[in-house]
Amino acid sequence: MLHTGRPLSRGAGMLVIFLLFAGALSGCRSPEPTVSPLPPSPLSTPAPTLLPIEGRVAFTSDALGNYDIYILDIASGEAIPIATSPERDVDPAWSPAGDRLTFASARDNPDGLDIFIVNADGSDLTRLTTDPGFEVDPAWSPDGGSIAYHSNQSGDFEIYVYDLESGEATNVTNSPGIDYQADWSPDGRQIVFASQRTNRSEIWIMNRDGSNPRQLTNWPTSSQWQPRWSPDGQTILFVSDRDEAGGAIYAILAAGGDPVRLTPPGVAATNPAWASGGEVILFSASAQGEESSDLWFMTLSDRIPGRFWPGVGNDSYPTWAP
Repeated sequence: MLHTGRPLSRGAGMLVIFLLFAGALSGCRSPEPTVSPLPPSPLSTPAPTLLPIEGRVAFTSDALGNYDIYILDIASGEAIPIATSPERDVDPAWSPAGDRLTFASARDNPDGLDIFIVNADGSDLTRLTTDPGFEVDPAWSPDGGSIAYHSNQSGDFEIYVYDLESGEATNVTNSPGIDYQADWSPDGRQIVFASQRTNRSEIWIMNRDGSNPRQLTNWPTSSQWQPRWSPDGQTILFVSDRDEAGGAIYAILAAGGDPVRLTPPGVAATNPAWASGGEVILFSASAQGEESSDLWFMTLSDRIPGRFWPGVGNDSYPTWAP
């Protein structure tokens, strides 16, 4: 199984994106963007641009022939591998304190993937899951006590929450359809995820124990996946192939409303992530004619994309920490 992040079957900047959906919280049934209705300009292939933020970006890259985990120090521009093996290491996610990463790896399970934790300097590697099959896309809870991920140990993919203190994992979806790619609300009370329980991939929200699930998107002719909750809890990024075969990044209010496309046409954009308190989004993308993906960013105040890590091979799953 090739891990692609596709559907299985497999603060001022935050104000800007919030205004895209002005009216939703006042009871309007179908909020309209208040920005210009003109579509974004086609994506060009600019020279690498320094990120206009501080901190670190963890990401996945196959620059050395295998998928490994790297940490890019934004100030120095240097990327250091911190999780490498002869097998795949993918899907990094920072701990709330920014001192550790969780990720999925096939290093002890070549026919599948398990969830691991490692310090940001590459030390103290710990394997959390040992089930046969695939445990993928880990996401650390805001309180640092749990990790959500999806696994096919029950026969189809479900969302599990692993308690780091007890070492126990709980299936919190238990639905006949495929549930995957979970992310936490900033208060840790809810989980957003992608699900095929309606026979197509849509974005859903549920309580952290799996109760009260509700469907957030409803685009019957397309697939929606990779949801990411904003730091202020108001907005959710996600990927859809509605208007771009390889995927484009959209934003929708967590309370519901009409999604707004953020990335421009002519690019396959996936793996969205929030950075710098919600003022910037990171993503991986390949423009038309390109065979590999690079790391890109977009400041929500101007919505002009820039490539910040045009590495060798495929680079994906950027995730930011101060």
